[in-house]
Amino acid sequence: MLKNVDRGFVWRLFPFFVGFVAISIQTVFVRLTLSIFQGNEIALCIVLGHWLLLTGVGSRIGAKLRCKNVLRLITFIGIVYVLLVAASSILCVFSKKLLGLPLSEILGVGPIFFISFVVLVIPSILNGIFFPLLVKAVDDAGIAFPVHKIYSYETFGSALGGVFIGLFFFSGLNSFEALFVVLGIFLFVFLALGRKGWLLKIMGVFIGVGLVFLFVFNRQIVNEVWKPQTVEKCVETRYSSVVVASYQGMRTLFSNSSPLWVFGNEEKREELVHFPLLYHPRPETVLVVGTGNYELAFEVLKHKSVNRVIIIQKDRVLQSELNSYSNFYGMDTKSTGKVKFMTGDPVRLLERFKTKVDVVILNIPLPTSAYLNSYYSLYFISRLKDVMKKGGILAFHLPGGERFLSREHVEYLKVIGNTAQKVFKHVYWIPGNTIHLLATDIVLDVNFDVVVSRLKQRKLDVKYIREYYLVDRLSPFKIQFLNDLLAECKVKKINTVEKPIGFYYETILWDKKTGGILKDLYKFLNKLNFKYVYLVFLTIPFILLTKNKKEKTIKFVIFSIGFISMSLVGLYVMIYQSYAGGIYLKIFLINLGFMLGAGLGARIIVREERLLRLGMGMAFVSVLLLSGVGILLIKFSVGYFMYDILIPVLTFFLGVNCGFLFPVLTGLLEKIGGKGVAKTSGIGYSLDVIGACIGIYVISAIFVPVFGLLNSIIFLVVYSIFVIGMGLFFTRIQA
Repeated sequence: MLKNVDRGFVWRLFPFFVGFVAISIQTVFVRLTLSIFQGNEIALCIVLGHWLLLTGVGSRIGAKLRCKNVLRLITFIGIVYVLLVAASSILCVFSKKLLGLPLSEILGVGPIFFISFVVLVIPSILNGIFFPLLVKAVDDAGIAFPVHKIYSYETFGSALGGVFIGLFFFSGLNSFEALFVVLGIFLFVFLALGRKGWLLKIMGVFIGVGLVFLFVFNRQIVNEVWKPQTVEKCVETRYSSVVVASYQGMRTLFSNSSPLWVFGNEEKREELVHFPLLYHPRPETVLVVGTGNYELAFEVLKHKSVNRVIIIQKDRVLQSELNSYSNFYGMDTKSTGKVKFMTGDPVRLLERFKTKVDVVILNIPLPTSAYLNSYYSLYFISRLKDVMKKGGILAFHLPGGERFLSREHVEYLKVIGNTAQKVFKHVYWIPGNTIHLLATDIVLDVNFDVVVSRLKQRKLDVKYIREYYLVDRLSPFKIQFLNDLLAECKVKKINTVEKPIGFYYETILWDKKTGGILKDLYKFLNKLNFKYVYLVFLTIPFILLTKNKKEKTIKFVIFSIGFISMSLVGLYVMIYQSYAGGIYLKIFLINLGFMLGAGLGARIIVREERLLRLGMGMAFVSVLLLSGVGILLIKFSVGYFMYDILIPVLTFFLGVNCGFLFPVLTGLLEKIGGKGVAKTSGIGYSLDVIGACIGIYVISAIFVPVFGLLNSIIFLVVYSIFVIGMGLFFTRIQA
């Protein structure tokens, strides 16, 4: 069948470029969907889960396909793949517009699930079809160990693809530009290596011209998406998609479609700044962690005692845009000289922060992810206190309500208050649509007269935070009402990195606002004893062991390897971000480590049965040990530099084990089932990626918010022990 084509091209370059383009497309779609869905971590889990699940479905479909000319079919699917991926990317960014929704509208679990499924269904299924077809092509060519070789070269391609897509983003290309470049490379390779035919050539040329057109005019696509607003600036940073858009004279900066800063909005600035500063007797140095610019600094410098404003922002490009569009309000050189901007991860910057400050304004987005939750955790609040002077004030800004707060909302506020009170002696609450929490070691008098007296004494030129406004805002009745609600709440939990309670409550409030079902699941599991979770998840392997179902057991072990590996990678990323700062582009190093490890592991071909059992035993034990290392990383601090080394190394060894186990277990499955190597490889591959999908859904999106990092990783250790036992037990069938 492969007379006119060098067989080495089939099992080296084809799977290599399939892996290369698959990881690139996955990364681009994650960035696009996060931009559409406001960067929510639950949305990320849904998108990645869909990609893996539908890839598994595609693999099962590919295992059932029958074709005499497999290489021609692969070439045709590759060309169609390029066309449909490009179309799906356009559909993704226009999805809200097609549904008649504003781009900045916050969606619930249901709409996110539906939109991402529609966008990813065809590209993901086509991506899954490649693996079993490539295995069949190599097997038909008489090349030994086809599963090992296709799997290894596909993972090597994914490793390099992850690096290249990272470099594309780093060089300044946006998601569309990077995607169209990758698709162009993929199209060229498939036309060059695939079966020749005038129809395929014509299709390829037309699609190639379309890609060039889309690459050139991608900015116009962005402008259409944002209408009726006028896009003044659109740039993708390492961390988010940043758009500055104007409408009817109002200019707003959006990060991942969520409004981050409205330029010239005096009410918002005054709300953020003046409550904590007015309660401090004489603020001199003010630290803003998160979103801030010259407009915010101008508001702070209205307090004449302030001689230094320091703003910490993780994103250098975002900070540049925040500053370049700021209204300086006539600030002179002397005033701007009092403002210092520090760009970098706040966790690491605070570690070497030398200045002691009077007031800290925490202007970080709410804890909608385990990473953002770390900024509201006991660990980070303790770091903030380390840079504060005696008697300093830390200000949080939390969602509130004038008339009503739900039980979950009150519990959420109580948890943040409990956490702050673990570090500071006193906490004070200011009610309103934005609730301010002030944490300090000194006693504050929060009544109306004190604030108005300082307002007049400092002669502040303010428009909103004035006496007539404060009469209502600082009403003793409102303050007492909020304090009574919090006093009646019996929740004693603390928000920690290990147990991200803030993430749990923020997700419930988001789901409640958008009418989803996740809140009910979270609350049910939160009341459930964790031992019942073990009981449910360990029942299946126990039944399989007792019934001695060899084929089903091997299938379950393959599924579990995908489940454990993806769960561990997700947990490693969360551990890194929570203890060592944002991972950002370092995610490509983790991907590189895992994929290189998987490729090398798949190249380990063991022929002797005795060594096979020994190798499987060592691999399973390694997976168990790698699970256990996560517990040590949570319980013991090892320093930022060690996290930079340990996490990629751990994912590399995890990849080695998974890469070794997958083809070996697939080989065992083929011997038991006798369904042929191509069909069995499709089944095994689908089980592996569906297991990874369930790992994303269950561990990252459910277990971590509800049960915490530590319980999640302990669960994986116990689960791994069961899977190890099953795997080692059934390797005896080789004897």
